[in-house]
Amino acid sequence: MPGGISVNITTSTEVYYIAKNDDDKLTKLFNLFGPSKKVFKKIVPKFFGDCPDLLDKIDYKEYRKGDIVEIVNFYNLKCSK
Repeated sequence: MPGGISVNITTSTEVYYIAKNDDDKLTKLFNLFGPSKKVFKKIVPKFFGDCPDLLDKIDYKEYRKGDIVEIVNFYNLKCSK
């Protein structure tokens, strides 16, 4: 009696990059699974350190590491010059 198991795995990867307007180099943040805590703690002060309102929202967990798109949008709307 023939039988077996078939597994079909497809992957889709989203990779996020970030840069400030005055920087000519992109920094790769993370892939689909989100940043690790270590990576997140590095990028927050480097890219968003000049925005105390945003840092407060991150400290009070209004934004978490999985909210990177929302974090960047907040920064661009409220903090960037």
